[in-house]
Formats: sequence, C-alpha cells, structure tokens
Amino acid sequence: MPTDSPPGAPGFARFREHVYADPVLLLRLRRIDDRAAFVEATVALGAERGFRFAAADVTAALQQGQMAWLTHWLPVEP
Repeated sequence: MPTDSPPGAPGFARFREHVYADPVLLLRLRRIDDRAAFVEATVALGAERGFRFAAADVTAALQQGQMAWLTHWLPVEP
C-alpha cells in the first residue's frame, strides 16, 4: 500500500499503537462518525505527532477491519 512516508518515519501501524495507548486521542477519533472526516483527522493527528502516512493507508485499514468483522460474523456454509 503506497504511503508518503519518508524512510524511517513511523507510519500508520505505529500511529495505531499510539492511539490505543492514549485514551484521550482514542476517544477523540471514536467520536468522528463521518468516514471522510475520520480519515482526514487521522492523517492530521498522526502528522502532528510525527507519524507519516497517507489517507490511503487509513482507508485500507478501515476496509480491512470491515472485512474482518464481516467474515467473523457471517455464517459459514458447511
């Protein structure tokens, strides 16, 4: 997945870990109910904290999370 990360800069995966370790930041992002606004805020908040990743990284993670949720809860045919 393409990013605009300079070599050695922490990217999206590291930012996600950072968010889970910061309850205030986690709540701030959880309160955003618009997908486009969430992606924009995630990229901006990451950049403010020295993380470099693209909106495409956030969108891909959201899609992956949705797919994981669906495959977990959909019945499997024998």
